[in-house]
Amino acid sequence: MTASAERSSLHVADQGDLLPPPALGWHVARRRLAHSFATRPTVVTARHFAGNPDDDAATVIDHGWQLEGFPRIPLEPIAWEQAARAHRSWGFRLHTWSFLDPVVREYLDTGAPDLLAWCVRVAGSWVRAHQAGNEPADDGGTMAWYDMALSLRAPRLAWLLRTALTSGESLPDGQVEVLYQATLAHQRALGRAAAYNGRNNHGFYTAVGQMVLAREMRPLPGMARLHAQGRARLADIAGRQFLPDGGHAEHSPGYHQMLLRDFRLAQDLGLVTDPAVRRRLERARSVLDWMVQPDGRLVQFGDTADLATDARPDRSDRGDVEAVAFPESGYAFARAGRRRDGEMYLAQTAAFHSRAHKHADDGAVVWHDRGHEWLVDGGRFGYAELLPADSPLRARGFYYGTPERQYVESSTAHTTVTCDRQDHERRARAPYGSGIVDAQVRDGHVRLRSSVDHGHWTHRRSVVALPGRWLLLLDQVDSSDTGDHVFQTWLNLPGDAEVVREADRLRVARTDPEAVLWIQSWGEGGHLIRPVRGETGPPLRGWRSVQDRQLDPAWSTGYESGPTGHHLFRVLLHHGDHPAAGVPEHPFDTER
Repeated sequence: MTASAERSSLHVADQGDLLPPPALGWHVARRRLAHSFATRPTVVTARHFAGNPDDDAATVIDHGWQLEGFPRIPLEPIAWEQAARAHRSWGFRLHTWSFLDPVVREYLDTGAPDLLAWCVRVAGSWVRAHQAGNEPADDGGTMAWYDMALSLRAPRLAWLLRTALTSGESLPDGQVEVLYQATLAHQRALGRAAAYNGRNNHGFYTAVGQMVLAREMRPLPGMARLHAQGRARLADIAGRQFLPDGGHAEHSPGYHQMLLRDFRLAQDLGLVTDPAVRRRLERARSVLDWMVQPDGRLVQFGDTADLATDARPDRSDRGDVEAVAFPESGYAFARAGRRRDGEMYLAQTAAFHSRAHKHADDGAVVWHDRGHEWLVDGGRFGYAELLPADSPLRARGFYYGTPERQYVESSTAHTTVTCDRQDHERRARAPYGSGIVDAQVRDGHVRLRSSVDHGHWTHRRSVVALPGRWLLLLDQVDSSDTGDHVFQTWLNLPGDAEVVREADRLRVARTDPEAVLWIQSWGEGGHLIRPVRGETGPPLRGWRSVQDRQLDPAWSTGYESGPTGHHLFRVLLHHGDHPAAGVPEHPFDTER
């Protein structure tokens, strides 16, 4: 169908010409809609039913729905108003209707009518619980009409109504009409201004959700307007989510991967047609390749869970030293060596585009070398119930109420620098964009640089490395006010390492007898911060979250200055049987 023909078709549908007069009743409307849908291509595919990949239809029907480590919830019968209320992520996912996915996948394979009947019945019970007449009911805090739940549920609802109408199965009129009324309610809900948040990735899902619903439900009145609105919203959000250098604007490789995947799905569905957006998505794919650590998992900056990835960096295996900066999105990376020989991988983040998924992690570093990880990040832990609006923790930039979540967001959980042991400001300080300066390779060495203004102090960081040999953290901190401050440079090390203190230096050993790292500070004094592992505090220190809702012990240490207005930390991490005799020379010496 040409674009002009599609617009014409949508215009006709928008007038409701395919529906009979209301006086003829739902039974007649159902027959006419079934005929119309039977002649139109579908846009909802099996890819929209990818949730709960480890479950099968029989398990879900007989025993209920389960999300990851949460308890399984029986679906017949179910008290919708109470289900999954204990955790935001749990509740949100329930109300996307992902519980349908294993059953729909089996129905698509077998066409078994009892599977479709089950989906219609359970979805209908949800609608009756969460829809007052033809409008969304007050969800009472269940997240039933949360913008993301609404957006991700819409394609499932569209598929279910269309399939119920066209399958030829003798589904009760009343059950199908419930889905029809729900579709109109979702149409109105998605079209409202409150459903679209252009400041974060939720706006993308609203735009795509309404466009899929509109395309799938073309015979229904008002769908052309919903589609046009979604197209305008998608054009708006595309320029906000991926920045010109291809990096995602929400500080998290995990969200970069998720949005790239879903943008490409929207592109495959014909929803993304702008050539400029398509080119930006290609750049985003190349950025994602740099976010893959030697273990094949995404680097855990920001709100990134411990994610395996299908990204495959396009690298030669010559062992070349490479480095790249993405100065608009706020990332820098370096890698060297062959994976089979223990590839060196170095990543740095320095960005503040908005509060979306922003941790107090300006300048944070992750480092792998010689087949081991050495500097790690705090991870995500997952989301929890929101703090009360008047909580003092809100003023410190926290939204969620659990101490574990607050810890992984804090500066101490990242290999970065703090002033007076305070987290980086995320509320009173205006977002600065990117703090990445550059990434360079010279004579086999690499250097990543960043510069961040924290308001009353500034931090300039150079990370210099000779792959397979050493890494040097150079942190220049300067007070911008009239007072002296105590500065800290934090180091977070894997919890399975053996850490032994020798005066003001550390010996760090892994299970591999040849994997020994020495950490020591040089230059303007400062003393070692006591190394701790899994300290419960309060406050918490020495943890990381590899899996959501789980903290694992990690080593937390670093160096601290005395009261001063200016300080330069020189912290060397050096491989070998013996500590280094001094700071090694490198080809960037003359520039710092």
